[in-house]
Amino acid sequence: MKPLTNSFKRSYWFKPLAIFLMCLLLLLFRSCQKEDLSTPALKVDTSSNVSTPLATTATYYYDIDGNRYTSVKIGSFLNKQEWMVENLRVTHFNDGTSITCVNLNTAASISSWATRTTPAYCYYGYLDANRVTYGALYNGYVVRSTKNVCPTGWRVPTFNDWTKLITYLGGNWPAGGKLKEKGYTHWIAPGSWKDSFGPATDAYGFKALPGSYRLATGLWPTSPNNLRYVGDWWADSKSSSYTAELVSMTYNTATMYTYRSNYISELRSGYSIRCVR
Repeated sequence: MKPLTNSFKRSYWFKPLAIFLMCLLLLLFRSCQKEDLSTPALKVDTSSNVSTPLATTATYYYDIDGNRYTSVKIGSFLNKQEWMVENLRVTHFNDGTSITCVNLNTAASISSWATRTTPAYCYYGYLDANRVTYGALYNGYVVRSTKNVCPTGWRVPTFNDWTKLITYLGGNWPAGGKLKEKGYTHWIAPGSWKDSFGPATDAYGFKALPGSYRLATGLWPTSPNNLRYVGDWWADSKSSSYTAELVSMTYNTATMYTYRSNYISELRSGYSIRCVR
């Protein structure tokens, strides 16, 4: 019998291999088609019983109390920040240490808030329903603490973190308009008292909410600084030359305000916290 040539040997094994590879590619193509047509998973918000379509790869983050948060990434390709979408609601530092709750509508409780020099939190108007929607309000001793109040891997943003976000969004104006939640479910409609930016767009899903704040005196602000009119968020000032730093948004402008203070009394005010990483 005539021996097989090298050319014949190559064709002998090449054809079956080619057929096998074509079949494998066909199976992969069909699998990708099925994946593209799949229905997104649903997240059920147990606090409001509303189901919201989410990407199948949605990631959740939990604080030490078990509260759940989502996040958005904002920034340039090489300089992104990841921000939590909800205001912090935790009642413990990340190591398990309790934060004092000062949340009673009594003279003693109000006085306790106004004179306290240790970490504390409350809910706007003393109502737990406001904790669910707007998060807790923390005094400055929480953010000045050496303990981390954010979930593992997250932290309270510094003033520079907020500045980086504002710069990426085009400046103080219109950063607020791009970050505030759309519509008037939570924000008061501005009426005629609005600037040229128009309605908030929430362009990046940051969903800034008007949780207001608590005065250093322990009392609540009056209109137009109360709930649904303004939102204020702490910056971590431990490494700053300033005692207290924060940012603010209001119902009637797209401006995002920044504040820095060296008054110790400012640390007795209560503001929201958004975590970043």
